[in-house]
Amino acid sequence: MTKNPEARALAATLIAQFEGFSETAYPDPPTQDILYSIGYGHQIKPNEELSRNSRITRELALKLLGQDLTEFADIVDALVHPELSTNQAAAVYSFCYNIGPTRFRRSTLLILLNAEDYPSVSLEFAKWNKVAGISNAALTSRRDKEKELFLA
Repeated sequence: MTKNPEARALAATLIAQFEGFSETAYPDPPTQDILYSIGYGHQIKPNEELSRNSRITRELALKLLGQDLTEFADIVDALVHPELSTNQAAAVYSFCYNIGPTRFRRSTLLILLNAEDYPSVSLEFAKWNKVAGISNAALTSRRDKEKELFLA
């Protein structure tokens, strides 16, 4: 799959809507006190200048989102072999951003993408709507929107 700047821009818009903006750091996932995110879901890394006590602007949050999305989109682009439409790629970028590259690499969704079984791919999004094994309304909504975009 080739790089798709339009898909990356569309994914950034989606991710910003899904994640929401937080100028302060928050535990992510919320049930622990080790990993923190800030901005539009940017996970703070150990060697960054950011910490769980940081505050950031929307401008910096958008810059971090762009950097993070580039990383995740590059992973998707390397792992997905067929050419995806702009909407399909944006949906998959958003999905990978949310579940992380390790889980994406191991997903049935990726296997089905590479098999070009797009009807089955669309059904896979809904399977990723749980937090600690419990269905989550926000993730269900996000997966519905990713599926809708994928099929558009």
